[in-house]
Amino acid sequence: MKKKVLSIAVLLLASAVHAQVGIGTITPNQSAELTIWSKAEDKGLLIPSVPLTSTTDQTTISNGNVESLLVYATKKQGDIEPGFYYWNTTKWGRIVPDSEIANLVIKNFTAIISNEEVKTDLEQLFQTTGGNVYYDGTTFEYMDTSGTKQEIDFSALIQEKQTVTTLVNNNDGTYTYTNEAGVAVVIDVPAHVINNFEEIVNNVEVQEVLNQYIANNGGNMFYDGTTFEYLDANGIKQEVDFSELIQANGTMNTIVKANETTTKLVKNSNTSYTYYNESEIDSAGNPIANTGVTMKFPKGISVVADEPGYNVRSQPTWIYSDMIYQDNPGNEFYNTNGEFKKVFSTKFDGKPIKNIFVSFALEGGISTVPEYVANNRVWAMMDVRIYINDVLVKEFINRRYYFGGAGSYAAGTNQDYHEYAWAITIPNYVTLRATANTLEIKVTPTRNNFYQNRSSGAPIDGHFNSDTDKVFDMKLTGFNLLLFKE
Repeated sequence: MKKKVLSIAVLLLASAVHAQVGIGTITPNQSAELTIWSKAEDKGLLIPSVPLTSTTDQTTISNGNVESLLVYATKKQGDIEPGFYYWNTTKWGRIVPDSEIANLVIKNFTAIISNEEVKTDLEQLFQTTGGNVYYDGTTFEYMDTSGTKQEIDFSALIQEKQTVTTLVNNNDGTYTYTNEAGVAVVIDVPAHVINNFEEIVNNVEVQEVLNQYIANNGGNMFYDGTTFEYLDANGIKQEVDFSELIQANGTMNTIVKANETTTKLVKNSNTSYTYYNESEIDSAGNPIANTGVTMKFPKGISVVADEPGYNVRSQPTWIYSDMIYQDNPGNEFYNTNGEFKKVFSTKFDGKPIKNIFVSFALEGGISTVPEYVANNRVWAMMDVRIYINDVLVKEFINRRYYFGGAGSYAAGTNQDYHEYAWAITIPNYVTLRATANTLEIKVTPTRNNFYQNRSSGAPIDGHFNSDTDKVFDMKLTGFNLLLFKE
């Protein structure tokens, strides 16, 4: 009995003196509570396999989740993908291997860039500072004028068109991405992303997003086998995706309808055509030199001018109470009542039309007391949609319109505008009639911060005054419709 007690005492004493535990070794690492050594170097540590049901699963572990608990999820369930997960007090976090980083960046790039707050910050950055932008999969950073790296914090917001562009590896951890207007952005890439970075940036969807945010200068319309692009009169690139319309060996007869006034389509000596709108034609009906949009079409496509159709314009308005329909505490903006209103409609013959291209501009305006420039900078987020025969066929990415106040994009004015362009094969679920098909463009402001320019008492010049006052309107300008038949 004494020998047994003595043995236990010795064991306890050894545990107290030597807190580290070794498996397969008598000399555990002093920095570790547990050291496991495979003498033959042919074995590993098998983490417990657990069939987690979701990243918020708190029932599968019978005795409760403990912070830093590590498991291996064995199968796909809910938002769980097979792999290693650890509990971080509120949810299961997945340990992501490097091989998946490129796919994750591609998958989430649209969500990151398309987020309106992200877009606004990037637009301001490109317009005011330019320079190099760095993105590591989580944050955007840029170099300020003093050479100091500044982070654009999107951590609370983060949750994919081929163009003629270049991507050059600078062999120093950076790549230079240049659009076809010659505007370059240097992107700093962390080491664990470099192996996959060319795959990421050469992804057509990623290039679509990049080209939306790089300022462009000069150029005509280009076709590279997948995408058409053109620079409008303001030097803004508008991309027209015909990838669904044109097959490599297909043919297509094209009918151009200009639902404005006098327009002209001129075939050049090569395979291109130049389109002139009404402002680019002189009083004698001749195109003005150095104007128009030049379009290069691949072989097998012909272009034929047609008679104009007809259109109906309207200028919908919203009163102040419409704009502040629903508060969003802590977000510093209001939701509107969400009512879509028509700004434009036209009619076109349906057969044999199969594909369409639409371009137009929308101008937004605000009304203050007594029509003074708004004292405070305000914005409205616009949802723009296209309907054919009352069927929704296109919903554009929401854009902000800025008004009044020092520092706004339209500083010193109560107007702002954006241009839109879209092309697609008319979906099969849209029934086209032989004649009199209707195309409509409808808009609504989805959210805004108009409350920041509201006077609380007596009318103040440059402010919104009454809940029933008309404070916002939209109108369409520069509409063009191109119809394609197979």
